[in-house]
Amino acid sequence: TRSTYVLPSDYSEGALDSPIDAVLQAGGGYLAQEQAIYDYRKLCMEDAGFEFNDPRPSVDNLNESRFPRVASLSVDDARADGFRSLAIPSEGESQSQTSGSKEYFTTLQRCTEAAPAYQATQGEGYLALQNRFYEKLYAFEERYKADDDLAMINKEWRSCTSDAGYDSDNPTLFLEEHFPLDLASPVTEAERAAATAYASCLESLTYVEREAGVRWTRESEFV
Repeated sequence: TRSTYVLPSDYSEGALDSPIDAVLQAGGGYLAQEQAIYDYRKLCMEDAGFEFNDPRPSVDNLNESRFPRVASLSVDDARADGFRSLAIPSEGESQSQTSGSKEYFTTLQRCTEAAPAYQATQGEGYLALQNRFYEKLYAFEERYKADDDLAMINKEWRSCTSDAGYDSDNPTLFLEEHFPLDLASPVTEAERAAATAYASCLESLTYVEREAGVRWTRESEFV
């Protein structure tokens, strides 16, 4: 299950997690595949006696987890609770985490692997094409890290966080350094200060919106 406080900045896990996929889905390929897996899984789970309420995949809900790529935090939440609001699971994640026992998730895995549409993704031909796609995607990610427009936004980020007393190259690295390891521990003033700096710089630079604009432009070019 994806955590909500640090969104991925690369594709090291090989997950389909990009607006690029919305374009690939437009012809019905990937989306139709995910819907077929879902339909089989839902019937299988219900036949096994479990209630299965996950939403059916659509272009809209598949994109909900992709945008924005940077974890947003309001200044008010930062001042009150530090980074803690970023760790609260979304409604869908909360249901997923609490809706079943070990038996539930074991059955879910079995039902998924039994779906013909899932099995089709395990063939040599499919996997070979998938590997070729990811090779191109990894190369795109490396180019994106060096993108001039992204570098300009991050230069402003470094200046903003430096003025607040922090050394940070981008929001993801800021969270990696300052997000609390123990969420059960009390919120400290140091955490509130770091969170406030993070939230204030995101807001003053309109970082989330600007990075997203650059990203979508580059992904369109890549597609």
